[in-house]
Amino acid sequence: MREHIRSRQVIEKMRPVIDTETGELIEAPVTKTISYIAGDKDSFYLIYSKFISLIMEDELSLPDVKVFAYLLKTYGVGVPIILSKSIKEIMIEELKLKMSTINNSISSISNLPTPLLFRKASSLYYLNPRFAIKGSSSERDNQMRVLFELGCKNC
Repeated sequence: MREHIRSRQVIEKMRPVIDTETGELIEAPVTKTISYIAGDKDSFYLIYSKFISLIMEDELSLPDVKVFAYLLKTYGVGVPIILSKSIKEIMIEELKLKMSTINNSISSISNLPTPLLFRKASSLYYLNPRFAIKGSSSERDNQMRVLFELGCKNC
């Protein structure tokens, strides 16, 4: 994240002054400029307690969490994810995992009673918005409807 120095004017106090046109006594703001360090706009991921309970109850291994976090960060909820061999090879490099570990994790998070990853067709997946979503919580309901329409009965 790149940091930038930004400035903003704020009203420090009000002081009485005489309006030169009307001769009236009015209150005028006294401003000062404040400089601050600001970073780029962050992306937020909403993680729901159901996901945390899966981690706490040891239903997810560390590679499962890494694969899910990678998919959430890279694709987000509501986006069709094609997990082809070439995509998995990219995941191997970024996550420092073996192909078999990634395949096992995809299978594991897809076969939970309430899956983290919903399989629609061969190599075509969607993330379950019940656990986490990139964006606003209002978008979550829309994505849940989409998953139900796609046929995920236990999402």
